[in-house]
Amino acid sequence: MPMQSFAETNQSEVEFASSKPMTVEVYFNPNDPIPVTYYYNLGGWSGVLNKVKEEPEGNLIKVSYSGTVYCSGPCAMLKDSVKND
Repeated sequence: MPMQSFAETNQSEVEFASSKPMTVEVYFNPNDPIPVTYYYNLGGWSGVLNKVKEEPEGNLIKVSYSGTVYCSGPCAMLKDSVKND
């Protein structure tokens, strides 16, 4: 079970779109199974993201997932989309 996940943005100007690239970081306990895909669903945006990187961070494992998320109608998003950390 993921401990925490987040996606950060780097602009405050809003635009509308029906798809956008997304990268999220999810933290897992070392004994938890780490899925190769992650279902993102937040603020009207959803999609399946694929695992791109896995690395230890403290007592947890940080896993980065990346892909494209979609919105069924025009959804607000910050201009220049997502900051990849």
